[in-house]
Amino acid sequence: MFDIALIVIIALIVSVVAMLSIIGMLRKRITEPKEKLHKRIDKLEMEMEALKDRKEL
Repeated sequence: MFDIALIVIIALIVSVVAMLSIIGMLRKRITEPKEKLHKRIDKLEMEMEALKDRKEL
């Protein structure tokens, strides 16, 4: 009986670790595009400022 309980406990621990890993990977996939978008927006804003400065000269 002790052997079965040990196997069940190990299986539960492995399941929790797997779930946390999957959640971490999904969270990274969700936030990664937002970071890329913010970088592109910042780059475009800098280009706009440069063009405005050129126009004022």
